[in-house]
Amino acid sequence: PLKAKTASELKHNIILHEPATLTGFLEKFNEYMHVVAGDREAIKRIAYEFVEDKAKEGVIYVEVRYSPHLLA
Repeated sequence: PLKAKTASELKHNIILHEPATLTGFLEKFNEYMHVVAGDREAIKRIAYEFVEDKAKEGVIYVEVRYSPHLLA
């Protein structure tokens, strides 16, 4: 389960509010990664919606990075 009770609380928890180190940035993934890891449909939905959002924003090229070992 997620620590956050609402979508806005989750958003607040995963956004950096001040400059941080790489470690500080990566720690944000701990907030939700355990929920999607191993869930093929969730991963597909995240990827699809990311591309869909970028298309709506007019982006014609984007590179996405995934960490397969975190998603397995």
